[in-house]
Amino acid sequence: MIDGFRIPHGDALEECLLFNQGTEPSVIDAAIFISTKQSESFYSDILQFWVRAFFCFVEDMRLGTFFRDAATLVECEEISVEEFRDSYLGLIDARSPDSHFAERQQYPESRMELYNRSFFQAYVVLDRPTIKSAVAASDGEFVAYFQTVPKAHN
Repeated sequence: MIDGFRIPHGDALEECLLFNQGTEPSVIDAAIFISTKQSESFYSDILQFWVRAFFCFVEDMRLGTFFRDAATLVECEEISVEEFRDSYLGLIDARSPDSHFAERQQYPESRMELYNRSFFQAYVVLDRPTIKSAVAASDGEFVAYFQTVPKAHN
């Protein structure tokens, strides 16, 4: 899917970039993506959604050719829902959402709840020293998270 990826004509995902609170100046080192309009089958499956979210993340982090280079690193192993939830909530608790995402949360019609989601069908997709990522089905949608370590920004 990565090798054959083409940027879609539209998007059906919500992006939340996360700032690492322990760094000065604050550094974006993580992101959460939530599919939207999943009931309309924009993404045919959970892995297609993950590939689109991964492209957005790599583009946002300015990681150059890492999108294509990472194809050989993909694991895609099923994990427990609890493991996904713990990592997902740990990421949110340690970071602050970007101002654009935080601003959108003020409007009920576009509110995307980060905390109160249910999860099932979870997979770890990347588990490398420089990048971690997992994806899960959630409330009729898909949720993917990504986290890099400082070395990944060089």
